[in-house]
Amino acid sequence: MRVKVACATLLIVVVLLMLEHSTNAEKQQQHGIGIKKSSLLLDPTNEIKPTKLRKTGRQRLNPPRITTETTVMEPVRTTPLPVVPYKPEIISHSLDVLFMIDRSSTLDVGLQATKCLLHNLTSYFDVAYYKKVRMALMSLDTNDKLDFSFRRYQDDYGYERAIEILDTREGVDNYVGRALTYAHDIVLDPKGGQAARPNVAKVVVVILGSPSKDAIGEAARRLLSQPYLITVAVGHSDALQRELYAIAGDASGVIFADSIEHICDMWPKIHRSMLERLRGLYIRPLSPLKGFRLGMAREDMVEVAWKRPSDLVNYYIVRYRPSKMGPIDTYQNFTINIGREGAVQLPNLEKTEYVVQVRAYGLNQTSPTYSMKFNMACAGVKLDIILVFDTSMLTDDQFDLARNDFLSSFVNGFLIDSETTRVGIILYAEEARYVAPLSTYTEKSELLWRVNELDHDVGLRNTGAALNFAYFHGFEYSRRDVLKMVVVVTSGKSSDDVTRAAERLKNDDTLLFHVGVDMDTSEEDREIYASQPDNKFYYPVSSYMELGSIQIDLSKTICEEAFNYYNTLDPPLTPPRNVQIDDVQNTSFKVTWVIDDSELVTGYELSNNVTNATYLLGKRRRSFMLIEMLPGHYYNISICTKGYRKSSPKVYVSTKTELLAPVDVTAEELTPKMINIEWASPSVAVIQYKVSLLFRQSGQVLKALYTFETNHLLNTSIIMLGTQYEVQVRAIYPDDYESGPASAYITTDLPIPEEFQMAQKDETKIQLIWKRLDFKQHSTKHFLTYAVKIYDEYGNLIASDVLFHNSSSPFSREKNLDQFLYTWIQNLTPGRQYNATLQACLHGLTSKLMMIEFVTRRIGLPIDIAILVEISPTLQYQEVIATRDFLRNFVTSFDVENPANVRMTMMQLSNRPSRKFSMNESTNRSMIMSHLNTLTPVPGSSILSPEKFMYTLETAFEDSRSGIPRIMLLLMTNQHYSNLMPESDNELSDRGITSIVVQMAHAAESPFSNQSIMHRYVLGGFHQLYYAVHYVVTDAVRAEMFPLERITRERELIPSSLTVSEKLSGGGVLEWWAPNEWPAYYIISLEDSRGGTVWRENITMPRRLQYAYHFSSGLGSESNYTLVLEAFSKDTTSARRLVTFRTDKQTKLMLKDQASYEETLLKSKPPVARGSSDLNQSRNLNHSRDKRGREGAKEKIRDSKHLVELTQKAKSCLMAGCNIVFLIDSSNTTRTQEFVSLKTWLKKFISSFKIEAIDKAAANKRRQAMRRHSLDRLHPIATYGVGLSIVQYAERPRVVLPMMNRLTRKQINRHIANMRPAGGPSYVGRALNFVHGSILGSNATSTLPTKDIVILITTGTSSDDVMASANAIKSDGKILQQDISSFQRNQPSAGLGFARLDVVFLFVECYLLARAKATRLRELRV
Repeated sequence: MRVKVACATLLIVVVLLMLEHSTNAEKQQQHGIGIKKSSLLLDPTNEIKPTKLRKTGRQRLNPPRITTETTVMEPVRTTPLPVVPYKPEIISHSLDVLFMIDRSSTLDVGLQATKCLLHNLTSYFDVAYYKKVRMALMSLDTNDKLDFSFRRYQDDYGYERAIEILDTREGVDNYVGRALTYAHDIVLDPKGGQAARPNVAKVVVVILGSPSKDAIGEAARRLLSQPYLITVAVGHSDALQRELYAIAGDASGVIFADSIEHICDMWPKIHRSMLERLRGLYIRPLSPLKGFRLGMAREDMVEVAWKRPSDLVNYYIVRYRPSKMGPIDTYQNFTINIGREGAVQLPNLEKTEYVVQVRAYGLNQTSPTYSMKFNMACAGVKLDIILVFDTSMLTDDQFDLARNDFLSSFVNGFLIDSETTRVGIILYAEEARYVAPLSTYTEKSELLWRVNELDHDVGLRNTGAALNFAYFHGFEYSRRDVLKMVVVVTSGKSSDDVTRAAERLKNDDTLLFHVGVDMDTSEEDREIYASQPDNKFYYPVSSYMELGSIQIDLSKTICEEAFNYYNTLDPPLTPPRNVQIDDVQNTSFKVTWVIDDSELVTGYELSNNVTNATYLLGKRRRSFMLIEMLPGHYYNISICTKGYRKSSPKVYVSTKTELLAPVDVTAEELTPKMINIEWASPSVAVIQYKVSLLFRQSGQVLKALYTFETNHLLNTSIIMLGTQYEVQVRAIYPDDYESGPASAYITTDLPIPEEFQMAQKDETKIQLIWKRLDFKQHSTKHFLTYAVKIYDEYGNLIASDVLFHNSSSPFSREKNLDQFLYTWIQNLTPGRQYNATLQACLHGLTSKLMMIEFVTRRIGLPIDIAILVEISPTLQYQEVIATRDFLRNFVTSFDVENPANVRMTMMQLSNRPSRKFSMNESTNRSMIMSHLNTLTPVPGSSILSPEKFMYTLETAFEDSRSGIPRIMLLLMTNQHYSNLMPESDNELSDRGITSIVVQMAHAAESPFSNQSIMHRYVLGGFHQLYYAVHYVVTDAVRAEMFPLERITRERELIPSSLTVSEKLSGGGVLEWWAPNEWPAYYIISLEDSRGGTVWRENITMPRRLQYAYHFSSGLGSESNYTLVLEAFSKDTTSARRLVTFRTDKQTKLMLKDQASYEETLLKSKPPVARGSSDLNQSRNLNHSRDKRGREGAKEKIRDSKHLVELTQKAKSCLMAGCNIVFLIDSSNTTRTQEFVSLKTWLKKFISSFKIEAIDKAAANKRRQAMRRHSLDRLHPIATYGVGLSIVQYAERPRVVLPMMNRLTRKQINRHIANMRPAGGPSYVGRALNFVHGSILGSNATSTLPTKDIVILITTGTSSDDVMASANAIKSDGKILQQDISSFQRNQPSAGLGFARLDVVFLFVECYLLARAKATRLRELRV
């Protein structure tokens, strides 16, 4: 039964605990309290954002501020008050923080709220490895035990975890008084064992939630009495305010929360209260430092010590310097951390007097500076000292204090050994005890050990007996000729007679020092106890605690008296020898001397008998620099030896300081009448300078002046060109002392030629021009020349030229160049950087160099180049670099950015040849250079077979163009090229390949008999590659100028004017003009973007000039395609043309001739007219419209005859050879229906010119000239045909049809059909400028028998200026036919609108016919 009752009771208890736990969990969920820190919510009422902390080189984010509730209800106010968010400050200085928390509550919410508060407070403490903020935590119950001490943790994580694992304690009560007492006596005491630090501020934060069970008043008062401690009391729930006030001391340190849930919200107030109270601590002034002691550690080192203060000191600054060694000696500073006050060593000291200063530094305050002096010569003085110490009335504590503070420090004050100072100690009361005899303890360490082992006797004070003991026994083993001293320390009158004993010591030449401790000593007693004068030998102190304060003064007096004694002994010390003065300057000189080493010498006394300055120098010195002297003055210096004997006789030496002249005098001619003179000051004592200009040959002074600066611009008209001058500068010192002259010589230069510039630039030559010299002394009889030199980027001289002053001037129509000279520099390498220098020469004099930099133009001819390079692994690093530079210079010579010009590919030869870049990628120059810079040696070229080499060559040229010269550049660095090249050179020429070989070999090998010896360069060293670039590039250009027969055949077979157009019914039409040589058949293929063939068709067509091929199959949506048209002759010679296009989603063609104006601007060249398939003619077409001022009238008449013949055959009113541009208004002034009518009219109007017939006649004319082999005598304009372009404009122009010839009527109509209204304002001037600059910019025909024609069709007024643009076109000889606005809808009375454009067509046609014929006749008359 009892078991059942117990089980039932246990079950009820478990159920109640579960209910309580669930209730607590619900409350925690409501208040946002979780067990894990990451689950705790942020306080929405606070606007504090996490900030970055920087702690000892690392950064961290503050942990989020934890709160115990999610929302806070604010009271309703009629006028809202501005809320200034509290911005907490990071506490990063040294601080010990003790948290004392109340854990008596049984509610978990109270402990969680306390944890939240502690987390938020500690987030703003910088806990950096024990050096800054340390924390400890304890409870307020009866358990006198810390949860963790100050030494327990050293990082944020440790403190966070320690706070997180705190738990509640059931059944405990608060005993705050006992806890405060424990904190005061144990926790916060540096000696309490809990790692509290001295000289560090203490903060006690007490969190109290219930009344204390004991009294706290006395414990709180004891805690608050600590000088560098503050308290903050935090109350909540049932805490009593009087207890909080007792803990905090006043209201500023009390923070009270309304309830236990609001404790966490109080952290900003607690943090602010802590900072305010800490500021009060840190502004307290620091007390003066006390307890200084000085010890001799070695002959060159002392130890300074002082008592550690109780103030909040962070560190000390110790500085010292010699006190009597002149102004050249400065303080040496170093920092001493707190806690190292016991032995601060000052090393490497000389035997002279020093001054030491010590100052303590806190967070905001500094202590007064303590200063003292000591003489390092005391470290080696010979003394026998007996210390007679009275212990008759001392307690144990007093004796321990005297032993530690006085006896030990007194012994430390001397460098004790058997040869210098010895110290003996006699302790006495009723009897005297010789506890440390002189002859026994001759080492300082042994004597200090003995002092620490001493004990004392008490009883009667028999001072007389002690002095008799010192006389008879103390100096029993004293040294002869060594000064004896007795230091008596007594605290009262003696019980026996002292007079006779003291007199006995004094009569024995023993100095007697008396230290009276708390005794009223009369003058008679002082005369008995101390030697005379008694004011020097008597030291009264108030108590034994003050004995240590006289150690420095007592040791100093002992040292002084020892020197006074030894300085009276004979014989005197040896004086310095070989005293002399060296390094005499204007304000300083150095005194040097020689002397034998002696233990009796402690230093030297050097005196300046003019200024009466005296310097005490150390024993190790053998020279001394005197500074801050007056220039030009006499000085008398004396020096004597100081030490443990009489001072030596003085040795005198004299000197006179120099009057230093200015240094680094330079003279530079700025202009023909201005010289810039600069110099450096020899001394700060100079007050001004005298500058003189003289003729160098005669010495005649031309000009003299005074200045205070160290530079002067001499501007005078007496300076003549080509004359030698001397510039003298003198320094003037106080009392009008003047130095000797410092001279600089200058020969005035010729004037520098001006406006040196590059006037014209070509691929291999440039024209340099400059202005002739014109100066006052120049005469036409003078032989004045100009030397021009050209250097490459490596400084090598490339070319030079010399011109006379009366040489001819360059010709220019743009400006007058009669005052200029010019020269042409030829045989330069294309695309290379050069420096040009110019220098005038007259009678052996030369002007300064003028230098400009320039880069020659790159070659822009259509060439396909394949670079095959072998880089052998046997090459050295510098040879690989030379190979890379050769290839880089070769590529730089060509214009690879324009895909219509040079294209390149590169293959590196090995057993497995690799392609570095292809011809399609060669337009990216930076990519090419990147590949060249990364070329590395690759093995395997020795086993490369000729068959594999030819396959590699075919792979390199697989993307080559038809009719374009193909050049192979083979660079062999190890293997011979004959091992790879075919035996017959025809195998390459039959493929249209021109081979250029660069062979690195020490000895040339004979090639095969059938191999060509042209374009072969056998070099003996890699340095010759630099010079071979020019010749290799020249060979490449000649391959284009003199093409191979295969290339010429391909040019004759290339279809011309290849275009693709969209069919309205779907698909496209490929159109072209027949090549010059009738092909046997064509092969047309369609390729996708990946290079795969979609379809391929072999077709044979009848002979005619124009062809069209319709296609529609194989097209996909949104794809890129390439149509390839190949023409084959009967002997299988082939040539091909490519055209690309793209399809949209409906597989309709998207053609490139619909490009907008902005896209046109991005092209590398403006649209130009295209002619027949001959690539020589295509290359010359850009120049076919150039000015031909150098040709005669017969050529004009002959070309005009051919053009008239073509025009008559086509039966057109438009002169053959001209260009015509239609500029159509598509702005918002043109309605949609009107724009449709305009397109219909434009088709009819262009058809009336019979452009297609003119082009056919021109093609037949060219074919006829080729059959007769007279094409080279026929100017390309005679077979040009007519160029047509259509541009529509609104706000921006848009190219509908680029400038092209060989157009069919259908092609023209398709482009016109693609025109759409653009809308927007009309800018006619901008459109005319575009036509002038982009369409007709390279097709000027002002001196040709034809004119360019621009037809402007506008329907409204322009938004910009039109007249300036129109005049610019007219001034270039172009016909401008303006608008048809007179036939617009604005004149309904005329009955003419866009419906009557036929009338306009007739008018314009007749007008153009009249203008063209008038132009032709006017040109023929010329």
